[in-house]
Amino acid sequence: MKRVFALMSLLVLLLPAFSSSEEDEPSPKKKNGAIVIELNWRNDEDQLEPVELLELGAIETLVRKENGEEELVATSRVTWDTNADEEQRVAYIFASNADKVTLRLTRAGKSRILKRVSTGHVAFVFDYHSDYTGVIIDGTSGYVNTSLLRFLDRHADTTPGLLTYGGSTDPKNKVKLRQSGSRAGKVLTSLPAGIKVYVYQTEGDYSEVEAGDWHGWIQTQYISPWTEPSEAVPEVPETVEELPLEGDL
Repeated sequence: MKRVFALMSLLVLLLPAFSSSEEDEPSPKKKNGAIVIELNWRNDEDQLEPVELLELGAIETLVRKENGEEELVATSRVTWDTNADEEQRVAYIFASNADKVTLRLTRAGKSRILKRVSTGHVAFVFDYHSDYTGVIIDGTSGYVNTSLLRFLDRHADTTPGLLTYGGSTDPKNKVKLRQSGSRAGKVLTSLPAGIKVYVYQTEGDYSEVEAGDWHGWIQTQYISPWTEPSEAVPEVPETVEELPLEGDL
């Protein structure tokens, strides 16, 4: 009887510890039902500094620092809470049969649609699963079908290049960004001449590149060695409809 009483007393002592550990576990911050992901940047002093995400990329990411300054920083130095392995933390949307895919509120396949995002957009992964994966994409956090993601190495050895058209950096000239490295590849958007691109690899007449928060293929003839522009660099389009499809004939 004494042994039973001792065991019951032990359980009474342990139960608060178990329950408090669950209660103390922080819940993710949310805004309008969507999870808010906080990002930090490891600065030159090797200290983590909170930053606001402006434009994400696998190689470089545009952030706003606490002092209000905007800066393009190496994505390899940006950190955020994620359960993904290192090789699964950055991805891009790849949908062969659709121009856009749905970004949903939760992992449930029929949860509320937050927005539709274009194929080719780069995303940060914060909650990886085999069915649906939580990503930050196009300024919003939500869930997409994991089969529509292609993962990128944010430590990849890429080469910077300058997008030109007939040797000109006039942003009125546009070059098509395709989903694959051939003329038959689906057009994702048009990129203005004068922007900076990062070349992953070249196969035949096409090169796999990152341009802002886009990932795809362009004809190699339009890539020149990178030089700092004398004028402001044109903005990379956010959606397919923003720029007419010209060039790359």
